[in-house]
Amino acid sequence: MPRRKILVLLFAFLLTAAVGAATIFSWARTTNVGAASGEPDGIQPGGDRENSYAWCMETHNVQGNDYIYVGSNRDLVALALSGSGLTKEQLRTIFGDDVFLDPTDLRARVFRYRADASAPWEQVYISPAMQTQQGLIPQDLGYRGAQAFDEDLYMVSFGSLWGHTRVLQFPADGSGPNEVMRIAAGGQAASLRPITVHDQKLFVGTSTNNIYFSTNPQVQPPGMGTSTQGWTQVASIDDFGEGEPGAIGGLWKFKSFNGDLYVVMGKPTNPDDEANNGFMLFRGRPAPIDAKARNQFGWEWECVIGPDGQYPRGLGKGANAAVSLGVFNNHLYMGTFQDFAGLAASGNFEYLVSHLNPCQIYRMDAQDRIEMVIGDPNDLFPQRSGNYGGGFFNISTQQALAPPPLNTTNLSMNQYLWWMAVKDGQLYVTTFDIRSFLKYITPETLAAFGMTPEQIEEIMQRLGILEQYNDNPAGFDLYATRDGVNFVPVTRDGFGDSFNYGGRTLLSTPQGLMVGTANPFWGAQVWRVDARVIPDVPNRGGSSSSSCFVATAAFDSPMASQVETLRSFRDQYLETNAPGRSFVTWYYENGPAAARWLEAHPSFKPAVRVALYPAVATSWLAVNGMLVPAAGVLALLGLWAFYRRRLSLR
Repeated sequence: MPRRKILVLLFAFLLTAAVGAATIFSWARTTNVGAASGEPDGIQPGGDRENSYAWCMETHNVQGNDYIYVGSNRDLVALALSGSGLTKEQLRTIFGDDVFLDPTDLRARVFRYRADASAPWEQVYISPAMQTQQGLIPQDLGYRGAQAFDEDLYMVSFGSLWGHTRVLQFPADGSGPNEVMRIAAGGQAASLRPITVHDQKLFVGTSTNNIYFSTNPQVQPPGMGTSTQGWTQVASIDDFGEGEPGAIGGLWKFKSFNGDLYVVMGKPTNPDDEANNGFMLFRGRPAPIDAKARNQFGWEWECVIGPDGQYPRGLGKGANAAVSLGVFNNHLYMGTFQDFAGLAASGNFEYLVSHLNPCQIYRMDAQDRIEMVIGDPNDLFPQRSGNYGGGFFNISTQQALAPPPLNTTNLSMNQYLWWMAVKDGQLYVTTFDIRSFLKYITPETLAAFGMTPEQIEEIMQRLGILEQYNDNPAGFDLYATRDGVNFVPVTRDGFGDSFNYGGRTLLSTPQGLMVGTANPFWGAQVWRVDARVIPDVPNRGGSSSSSCFVATAAFDSPMASQVETLRSFRDQYLETNAPGRSFVTWYYENGPAAARWLEAHPSFKPAVRVALYPAVATSWLAVNGMLVPAAGVLALLGLWAFYRRRLSLR
C-alpha cells in the first residue's frame, strides 16, 4: 500500500479534531513594518507615538489610485491624565516610559496608504493652528468619522473650545481639503462624530444633537461661526428627549437599515442617577404632511430603545452607555460600550471595578424584534443565541467550582464592542480590553489617587480574581462570524501587542480587512487581515457547517504553529487523494459541533492540546520528510531494548 494511504489510515483518528478551519486568518502590519511592541508607530513613517488612535478610516480614489485614509487624534492619555491631579513625576512613576506626558503638537493628522501596498503611508494633512487669547491652539484635535460619498471623501472633526468643528471634503482630484460645514463651538468642546450615507444623502450629527444631510456639499464661505449652506436639517435635540445634551445623551452613531436611518444616543454613566443611564435608539424617516409625529423639519423620529420605546434604555443595563452598529444577514447588530473612559477620568475607580459590564452583542430584525447574541442571559433576555457570554467570556470549570457569587461572575475585561465591518460574507467585531491597564494598578498607584486602604485592598482582591480566572491576554480582541451567532477569535492579544488596547476601526477593502488600532502608549497602528475561506460542505440536514474547528479552538488561534502543522499535513496528505478528501469532508460535517462545545468549555482546552500533540508531532515529521527515518530509529531502539531485556533475563 502506498505510503500516503498508510499515513492517512494511521493518523485519521488522531486528526478527527485537528484537520483545520474553514476560515484561515492571517495578518500583516502596514505601518512601520518591523516595529515591535513598545516601539513608536502612530502611522507616521519612522514613528510618532503622539498619534493615539486610528480614529476613522475610509477608502478614497484619488486620480485613479485607490487609497486608505486614516484620521488621528493626539496624546489622548496624556490629556486625560492632565486632569488627574497627579504630578508628572507621579505619573512617570506609575507608567514609566509607556505614556508620553509632554505633548509637542496637538494638531490632528490625516494619513493615506496605497491600497495595493505599492507605496508607504504618508501624511497628507495636518490641522491648522488658531491664534487665541490662550495662544496658538489646534483647529482640529482629531478626526472622528470618515465617509466616502459621490466620489469624494468626507471627515468630521473634534474641535477645540474656541474654534469650530467642521466637515472636511477631500476631492477625488487630489485638491483640498475643503471646509463644507462649520459648527461654532460656543465655548464648549464640540464634535461632529456620526457620519453616514443614507438614501443617497450624506448625513452628519452634531454634539448639540442636530442632524443634517446634503446631496451635494458645498464649500463654505470663510469665517469662524456656524455655516451650513447646502445642508438640510432633519432633527434637533427636541426629537430625542427633554433636557440638555448632557442629560439625555448625545448623537453617537448612524446606520441605514431597512430603508430607515437609525440613530444612537449615547449617555455617559452617572453613578448618582442609574435609573436614567443607558443608550437610546431612534428610527427616522421623512413624514407625510399630515403625520402627527412630523417635526418642524418634515421628519418623524420614533424611539425604539428608550423610555418611549419597546425596549428600555441600555436594553435593560444602565451601564450600556452606547452601542456600535452594523448590518449583517438582514439584521441590525448592536455592540455595547461601558463608559470606562468617563468613569476613569472622573476618578470613580471603585465604582468602575465593582460595576464591570462586559460588552454584549444584540441584533434586531426588520420587525424590531431584538435578541441577545453575545452576553449573559437576564430577565429581559433569558437566553442568548451565540456561543459566548458577555465580553466573549465563558466561565471555566475551575471558576464554576468556586464559591458564589464568583462561580457565576463574568470576569471579561472587554468593555467595548468598538467596531463592526462585513468582509467576504463574515461579520468582524473588535473590542476594547482594559486588561492593558492592569499592570499599572498597584497599591501605590491607588493610594496616589487618594483611595483608602480598605478600598485598595478590595480592588486588589478583585484584580487577583481576574488574573486567576480570565486567561484572555492584554490587547484587543478581533472576532468573526459567518452565521451571525457563532464567533471565532482572529486575535485575542492585539496582534501580539498588549499596548493595542482597542480595535478602533475596521474597513472592508478589496485588498483585505484593514484594522486601525487604539494605542495611546506608543501610537496607533494599521494592520491588514486576510481570510482564506474554504467552502462549506452541506451536512445531511442541508445547513452549512460552522467555521470553528477544534484545533483552532484548542490553541486559541488559527495561526498557531501547531494548527499550521496540522493544516500542512491536511494539504499534503489528505486533500491529495480520495480517502483523505473523504475524511476531510466527513470532518467538515462533524467537527464544528465539537469545536463549539470546546469554546463553551475552555477549561478542557489544556487536555485537548495534550491529546493533539502526538498528532502534531507526527504530522510535523511527515510534512518535513522525517517520518520514515524517525520510524526506523524508533524501530531500532525498540529492537535494542527488546534484546537487552532478553539478555538481562538469562
